[in-house]
Amino acid sequence: MDIRMLGRDEMIREIGKRKEPALDIARALKRRPSNLTDYYYRELLKLSEKGYFFEMWMVINWIGAEAAPTRILEIGTRGGGSLIAMLKPYKDYAGVKAVCFDIWEEIVGSPRKVLSNMKYMGIPRDVVVFRSEDSKETVPKYLSEHTGEMFDYVLVDGGHDHKTADTDLRNVEERVAPGGFLVFDDLVSYSLLAEWESFKKRNGDKFLYFEVMHRKGIAWAIRREG
Repeated sequence: MDIRMLGRDEMIREIGKRKEPALDIARALKRRPSNLTDYYYRELLKLSEKGYFFEMWMVINWIGAEAAPTRILEIGTRGGGSLIAMLKPYKDYAGVKAVCFDIWEEIVGSPRKVLSNMKYMGIPRDVVVFRSEDSKETVPKYLSEHTGEMFDYVLVDGGHDHKTADTDLRNVEERVAPGGFLVFDDLVSYSLLAEWESFKKRNGDKFLYFEVMHRKGIAWAIRREG
């Protein structure tokens, strides 16, 4: 099954089946003493008990399980949970490279914590390349140094002010490979719908676009082939 060909409703139903795999990752990471300062794992588990549940990790885990992207770019890696949600379903990691951008506030995340969490979850640590500091500067610098590099999967979940979110989307939109995925979080919780709509307007029919405005609001786009 080519998941890129699914209609919106069927796609959302398929993503809904990733609830327990995503929660299993949250349960595992929550148990680690080194993650006690990160509220996100606890938050996911509490929310899962309160009716309808649709979260970014489910979308990411679905993409990982069904498409297994090998060329990955993440803006906003935090403690590595989203990256683990992507990579955990893989059968092998041959050819996988993830370039991760973050400011890295030690209380909730750092390259060291990401690597530790990956090791704990049985994911090879050598698939990751880290770039620290402000994504508005580090992402275009990296891309200028890697002309023509394209990505099968891009996450934009870094700074949540309007300027940063808009800049991050603009910086990566031309680097999503045909058939590739772009995920953008927090449309509702940080009022970033305007930035997403601008992304859609700029790119027109280059992508297929999907949104679920539940809780924080999650959006994703699939680059059309050709």
